[in-house]
Amino acid sequence: MDNDFVKEEGFDSKSWTIYKRYNVALKRCDKTFFTSNETGLPKKGGIADFFGVDYINRKNEVVLIHCGIRYNAQIIVKNDSSNRANLKWYKDLKEFFSRFKTNNMVICFRKISNSEFYFDVLSDIDNQYEISEYYFEGSPKYIETIKYERNATNRKNAILIHGLSCEACGFNFEEKYGELGKNFIEVHHLIPLYLEKHNHIVDPETDLVCLCSNCHRMIHRLKNEDTDGTLEVLKKYILNVKR
Repeated sequence: MDNDFVKEEGFDSKSWTIYKRYNVALKRCDKTFFTSNETGLPKKGGIADFFGVDYINRKNEVVLIHCGIRYNAQIIVKNDSSNRANLKWYKDLKEFFSRFKTNNMVICFRKISNSEFYFDVLSDIDNQYEISEYYFEGSPKYIETIKYERNATNRKNAILIHGLSCEACGFNFEEKYGELGKNFIEVHHLIPLYLEKHNHIVDPETDLVCLCSNCHRMIHRLKNEDTDGTLEVLKKYILNVKR
């Protein structure tokens, strides 16, 4: 496993994940998170260090930024033997979070400094993260999903380089479905776009792979593996089943 990928130990593995390389922390949330005004920042797994918890002064002011809107918050260390730290936010951010009423959500924090963090609310459908926003107009509820922008040229070049057969299992849509499957393949980013900086350069040869729909879903389930090696890991799974 990549040393830059750190999972918290001793706590629910579905709660926090840190990607040191990208200065990102993911918080997997249940419904109570979105109706509360705080969340714990455990020492184990480096979560407290990521947020710069001040165990001496026991309180530090932070700003959480989403879509240009700045929300004031505090990191407070309990004045007891537990020394437990909590990230607490105010009414405005609580009202924002209250729009999300599902267990399948993730908060993605990107650290700017010990006092400022960008955050996005992401859907957690089989670990394929997309920014999700909820808007209300009168009685109906409308949901708008905002995906990180992908470049069509990168997709085209990836197919030219890697071909139309799945790089994991060899499946070819045209061979199976004839004319219907002609020129069809899915392109996968080896490093998720939400972990990269905006407007970064993608190399279609090294950063993208072509996969069938099944392998594309399975590669997203390999979240605990090195993000640069998931294709090889997936191939090993397939080979092990064939033996």
